[in-house]
Amino acid sequence: MRHLHPHSLASRLVAPAGLAVALGGPWFVSCASKPQIDVAVLDPNGFRAGAAWAQLVIYPETCPTDDSLEAGDVTSNVKLYSVPASQGFPTIGDLDKAKFGFAVILRDDTCGVTAFGCTPVDLEHHRHITILLNDHKSDLTPVDPGKARCDASAGQKCDQGSCIGGEPSDGGTDAPNDQHTPEAGGTCNLQLVGAANFDDPIAAGAAFAGPTVVATPKGFVVVYREVDSTGSNARAVRQFVGDDGTKGARSNSTVKGCAGQLGSDGVAATWSASQAAGFMVVAAPACNTDAPEAYVANFDQDGQVLADVSYPLPEEIKLANVEAAAAYPTSTQYMLAAVSGGASSAAPVLYTFDGVSVNANFAAIQNGGGVATFAHVAAATGIVATLADSDASGGQTALSVQPPGSGVIATSFLAQGAFATLAVWGSRALAAIPSSTGMDWNLVDASGDPVANGKLSGGPFGSIDSAALNDHVLLAGGATSKITVFRMDDASGTLSGGAALQTALTSSLGSATLANYDGGRVSIAAARNRVVIAWLNSEAPVADATTAPGGFAVLTCDN
Repeated sequence: MRHLHPHSLASRLVAPAGLAVALGGPWFVSCASKPQIDVAVLDPNGFRAGAAWAQLVIYPETCPTDDSLEAGDVTSNVKLYSVPASQGFPTIGDLDKAKFGFAVILRDDTCGVTAFGCTPVDLEHHRHITILLNDHKSDLTPVDPGKARCDASAGQKCDQGSCIGGEPSDGGTDAPNDQHTPEAGGTCNLQLVGAANFDDPIAAGAAFAGPTVVATPKGFVVVYREVDSTGSNARAVRQFVGDDGTKGARSNSTVKGCAGQLGSDGVAATWSASQAAGFMVVAAPACNTDAPEAYVANFDQDGQVLADVSYPLPEEIKLANVEAAAAYPTSTQYMLAAVSGGASSAAPVLYTFDGVSVNANFAAIQNGGGVATFAHVAAATGIVATLADSDASGGQTALSVQPPGSGVIATSFLAQGAFATLAVWGSRALAAIPSSTGMDWNLVDASGDPVANGKLSGGPFGSIDSAALNDHVLLAGGATSKITVFRMDDASGTLSGGAALQTALTSSLGSATLANYDGGRVSIAAARNRVVIAWLNSEAPVADATTAPGGFAVLTCDN
């Protein structure tokens, strides 16, 4: 087997200003790190006693309008926590020394807002914040809860302060509100079905890699790697997710760990209709004098292991986590895209497998020469596509396509990005690359001829992924505490309408939360008019054993 090379994302440094929040008795916020920040929430008329849910919302720059708060609009939040009104908020993650609006919103059991208060603050200069509930009311009477109440006639219900069963919030210049209806924006209205956090870590200090989510005939399977704080004990996780949004059973497999090393070389997964089985790979680095390793497994439609094997490798390989594996459309083989070799000579390579058995043949992935950091592969009935970066020619990304079995490869050279995503359907391939303001996309056919290109705003994004469903292309972009989902229509045409819909997933999503999400790792898959988005919160170890490492959300694509 050709050397199978690890993909590690650059660490993100954030100035510490962690806030620990308590809700109960005197409401206050304190910060153990320096400088200390104190927040007092004043409730002189006891609105909390009649509330079902309490939300702590931190808005960028300043407070929104009173009308927006009374309507329960939290879509622009930087951080959001929803808890039962009688409980305290969990610890808040890092915040920059910048301007924010600190708000507390109380909701009843229909999600109607009963009280709110917000205070603008510049953390560069202020350390003590006071929030008075309903200070906009001269008589401190409750607000009108009807403005934010869930629409029971549409099947919505209030869960942890959010209306579940209706559409997630929309936003962005690419998504006017009037395009949220079938008449104005086409079909496929994205509606939240359910969401959940992944299981808590095995112990404090655990680290996670991935995720990647794949569709099976029964539902979806999310794959990720977990390692304990020592680095010695690692496992590959397959978490089943139902089309109805339920969190099913998970399957764990022991994989190679390295004492004192928490980093991962990435994961890959896909599904083969011809094999009626899934395929996954977890790459592990060398440990001291040990060889690097690749864990390879087949799994069934529930994510349970059918067969697995571990391969010692001559050199490490790096996997891109999303679109790193694909099923070949005209055979029973699986393909694995990886970056192989040392830091100064890393090259993108394509491997093939029969089940879990690696084939002797492999192929170089076109990237124009130079050192690579990521490689992707995707396949549909009429196309096989690869995407890999290069530092040659000042930096570029190579998109290569061919009709299956033709051997005629066409390559387009695109702008360079720190990461990318690749989606295929029919005989078309779309590559998206992050930009300073969002992402740039290019659409080609199986002959390599350009079909369309464009830009999506709303960034910058720390991660992106894509999927095709019916006549739509869906792209997910991760940012702090938020995942933006773009839906582009007319996939069989020219995607001429650009982004017909932009939806923002923010905390809280039912029993899941994006409050701890740093924007760095997201995966999306779609099938049967369902869209599943999975995320891991951070590359950093999870500080305690009661904080979920990430989660998933299931949406319908209703026509």
